[in-house]
Amino acid sequence: MEQYPKKIAVAVFLNSLMPDTKNRPSFVNYMKRTPMEAWLDAQFPSYGDPPITALVVGLKFISESLYNLSPIEDQTLGHLSIRPGSLFLGDLATLPNLSDEKDSSIARVYVIATDDNDPFDFQR
Repeated sequence: MEQYPKKIAVAVFLNSLMPDTKNRPSFVNYMKRTPMEAWLDAQFPSYGDPPITALVVGLKFISESLYNLSPIEDQTLGHLSIRPGSLFLGDLATLPNLSDEKDSSIARVYVIATDDNDPFDFQR
């Protein structure tokens, strides 16, 4: 959004974190603000050189947090799709703040799923 504000009509945030212009992009990093027990059986291995932190969600985390309202068939597909994912911690820490001029020029829609099991309470 920051790079192409004139090409974006609206930004839609669906059960996600919305960055602001007052804090650095790494501020939305929920890792430091979330108690480890909320991650259930997720793992955070390091890999690469220089090392980066990955997120590998576990079966319990998928069933109880991500797919808690989904049928068992969807949960099973989620279990089969587990792959390590980057949290982009290093990248986010080096980015400058978003600018008021560009960022605030884009309309935003924020959708909150009230029945969602949000263990991090970031939708509020």
